[in-house]
Amino acid sequence: MTEKSRSRYSALFAAVLTVGGLSVMSGLGALLWVPIFGEGWPVPEWFRFFGRLHPVVLHLPIGMLTLVVLMELGRIFRRSSASTLWPMFFTAISAVVAAVFGYLLWQSQPEDYSGELLESHLRLGLVFAGLTVLTVVVKSWVEAAGGRGAPCYWVLLLASGGAMTVASHDGGSITHGKTFLTDEAPEPLKSWMTPPPKATEIPVWSAEEQPHPPKEAQSVVDVKVSYLKHVQPIFDAKCVSCHGPDKAKGKLRMDSYEWLVKGGKEGPAFEPGDEDSNLLFRVHLPLDDEEHMPPEGKKQMTAEEIEWVTSWILGGAEND
Repeated sequence: MTEKSRSRYSALFAAVLTVGGLSVMSGLGALLWVPIFGEGWPVPEWFRFFGRLHPVVLHLPIGMLTLVVLMELGRIFRRSSASTLWPMFFTAISAVVAAVFGYLLWQSQPEDYSGELLESHLRLGLVFAGLTVLTVVVKSWVEAAGGRGAPCYWVLLLASGGAMTVASHDGGSITHGKTFLTDEAPEPLKSWMTPPPKATEIPVWSAEEQPHPPKEAQSVVDVKVSYLKHVQPIFDAKCVSCHGPDKAKGKLRMDSYEWLVKGGKEGPAFEPGDEDSNLLFRVHLPLDDEEHMPPEGKKQMTAEEIEWVTSWILGGAEND
């Protein structure tokens, strides 16, 4: 192939990639504002399945983008002539797939994934995917132009890396909690990584102001609260995903009465009759507090469910 033919082929490829890339970016942008499924609409089974694949495929764009950056550094410091166009192309494809699968996961389980942290992760994931598409489009034109416009490509590449880093951090915080990295960090690294707490994030309770269910949730429970009938179903729906047989954060399991009594790394989750029990204290903390349970981004207890759990503990926490 002559140099002229190669240049013509590169320009044609860049043009096709531009049309396709703009279409994909438009679709990603639409997902930010227009839900695929309206409220109450059933989500197709295949879509729910693809959504569950999000935790599997999300690692692909991270690894591919890292490879592209390393190859680009090799081109600078080792004078390598290897092109990064195709690695960047597959980075964009994997990023779009991961973002769409994550969107489907959120759409198929909106009751399990909510809150500002989840919304931030969703938006940044879609932005990251869009940036990678734009990056590969610009890269194709840079190569077609013989290297002209490379600074634009580098700006987009670094922006993609930044969006990926923040989106990945938010995703990890949803799964493991906001303090997963800092909990076991050595000093002084821990102090540097942990932002100063806001005044509103450290509630100081007087004897009369101990945390209680919201007033609108306080009502006389006319029936005896049953652990098996009322309480364990709440734990199964809101707590067991992180405190169960497959994953037991803090060595605490909440899938049976026996495990609840045993407690975890921080001791018992509750003391029968004690309104200051750790479990009651943490469910009443503000949602953005690091100690609030369930953590931000996870399915939260309703006011009525908090009342059931509170009544059960204050009533003696019997296994019935």
